Amino acid sequence: TRLLLACGVAVGTVAFLITGWALALVVVPVSAVGLPMLLSAPPAAARIQRLEAMEEWTRALSGVLTVGVGLEQALVATLRSTPAAISPEVTRLVARLRARWVTEDALRAFADELDDSTGDLIAANLILGARRRGAGLSSVLEGLAESVAADVRARRPIVPQMSGHLA
Repeated sequence: TRLLLACGVAVGTVAFLITGWALALVVVPVSAVGLPMLLSAPPAAARIQRLEAMEEWTRALSGVLTVGVGLEQALVATLRSTPAAISPEVTRLVARLRARWVTEDALRAFADELDDSTGDLIAANLILGARRRGAGLSSVLEGLAESVAADVRARRPIVPQMSGHLA
């Protein structure tokens, strides 16, 4: 924001010097800071997008775990199909695992980066799965994905459907 404001002041000053329009000293900096905020997706839409991404990734991870691979291998295997909204966080998680971090520490860092209560819940279940190394993690993740999907459906704004016939 400071960089945008500084650039806006510089461009506003140049515009004032060229055109003599004093209002450019105020309008250009305000536009430089305000326009990106106005044109960006609302926070609720971005949150829903991240929740959808977490649900999709959790479901994919559950599917990979059903074929009998270990948790670490499953996390690496889901990297290519990770939704864009959480791709940076998953990429760093996989990089930590490849750098021989303890799985639990890598998952805690992953939860911190997601900075989301749903992400914390996913990471907590993965940490428990890493500790127990049991076969039930896949079904737990599938249930968690269903729960997140229900949360996403509840958060979506209800848009009336147009029917083909008139009343």
